[in-house]
Amino acid sequence: MRYNSSYMAIYMFNYAYFAKYGELWNLSATAPEPIATSQFLASMTPMRSISALLAAACLFALAGQAAAAPWLQAETDRFIIRGEVSERTLRDYATRLSTFDAVLRAQYPHATTGRAPQKLHVYLVDGVGDMRAISPHASALLGGFFAPRPMEPFAVANIGIRDELDEVVLFHEYAHYFLRAYLPGAIPAWLNEGWAEYYGATKIEGDKVVVGGNSRGGALFSFWLPMEAVLSKPPGAFDFSEINRYYAQSWIFVHYMQATPERTQQLGRMIDLIGQGQSSVAALKTITGTSPDDLARQLQAYKTITAFSFDNPLKTPPTVTITKLPPAADALQFDWLHALRGCVGEEGFIERVRGKAARFPDDAFAQRILAQAEFACGDPNAGETIVDRLLVKDPNDLDTLRIGALNLAYAAGPNIARRAELMQKARGFAARGYALNQADAPLLYAYVFARRVQPGYPTANDVASIRTAMALSPAVGQITLLGGEVLMRSGQRAEGHALLMEVANDPHGGALAAAAQRLLARNATDVGEAIGKPAEQPETPD
Repeated sequence: MRYNSSYMAIYMFNYAYFAKYGELWNLSATAPEPIATSQFLASMTPMRSISALLAAACLFALAGQAAAAPWLQAETDRFIIRGEVSERTLRDYATRLSTFDAVLRAQYPHATTGRAPQKLHVYLVDGVGDMRAISPHASALLGGFFAPRPMEPFAVANIGIRDELDEVVLFHEYAHYFLRAYLPGAIPAWLNEGWAEYYGATKIEGDKVVVGGNSRGGALFSFWLPMEAVLSKPPGAFDFSEINRYYAQSWIFVHYMQATPERTQQLGRMIDLIGQGQSSVAALKTITGTSPDDLARQLQAYKTITAFSFDNPLKTPPTVTITKLPPAADALQFDWLHALRGCVGEEGFIERVRGKAARFPDDAFAQRILAQAEFACGDPNAGETIVDRLLVKDPNDLDTLRIGALNLAYAAGPNIARRAELMQKARGFAARGYALNQADAPLLYAYVFARRVQPGYPTANDVASIRTAMALSPAVGQITLLGGEVLMRSGQRAEGHALLMEVANDPHGGALAAAAQRLLARNATDVGEAIGKPAEQPETPD
């Protein structure tokens, strides 16, 4: 069971960890209002300001190198990090992310025990031009986003910010992933963003780590948004002039509730009630007896920000394997991410990808990206042809098997004439991939997805397969949605219902949440509209 009251007891901040290992720092939240959304750290201690200047100087010195650098990949036990940067820069980010991961794991040991999800892909981009190659309508101030796609959950961090904020963005995006992967449940928007803001401001100073410092605190020195709106609406409901305040108020609410053991327990009980279907405002009133207006006054009086300093929990630097990506990466790597997101907001995308891929006709890396782009944005039959051609050359090409299995399972829905054939072909690709790697979540998910029109679905093997996929890729809503359906249809209704509620109550869930709500309404008793490709789980932009 991914969500229940006993589990939620360890959902929030592990206060005991700091009580045992940490020391308190009191940071006064006395900064002017930031002038732009991208200026996350509205107030910093002198030590942090100096380190920001040093970091900016180092990154600025590397800027010339980055422009000419080939695409490199750094792989650790938990991350695959790619960027058009120097090896030294890539290793530095790998170490920082590994340290931050160790910080979160130290504070939530029960949540992460025995859990080994697939590695998270992280892409380092340099400026708004790179960001818009992935997301055409990205704001010039967008620092990064997390996209939990079934094929490849990935985070994008804009390191072109050129100061301490690049680390804040990186940590913020990984905090979103960690929250979804290890502490799943019905996560309200203010908690999703406030928690990521809280941990995104983590500062690593050699053998010391500081958690709980200021994040956008300067926005709190001007007018406040109504707390009822902050507790009830997602970030997208606020306009440009309000968004900094939304993040700041979400952050200070999480900070305030985690500042004492009593309030931490209250916050955990609030999340329990929200998971059971109560609104955040109702849960606040039930657990604390406080109205949103009263809460705003309490937060405005919360003048002393308590941070915690403790020893760096990562005692041994991670083992980092550096690989140079094929030359085609320079032309097509961003197109891979764009295709994973789907054809959103840019005409002519597929024509450009076709033109670029034509320069690399014998490069499997380039042709796989073209196949994904055809499935997502162009001609699925062309995508199928490319997959077949690549597998003739290399029958054990795991990446191509994954692309073929998942996309053919999706393409079968609207293609009534070939539905049975495509589903069977998708299952065959998934089975071949599974023989090569039994811990590949997209392949397991694709196999079960393509089993849905088969007699006797779901079998015990289907249940076991989707459970493994959820354990390997717990942050992906589409996999959780299918898991809920499978468990409900197999008679494990309480657990299946909880999984569907997790997706249905996601404030960022959009069409995917609506699909979960429809499954709940009909008790997941028929496949119906869900034969086709499910709605994409929305990204978390910051």
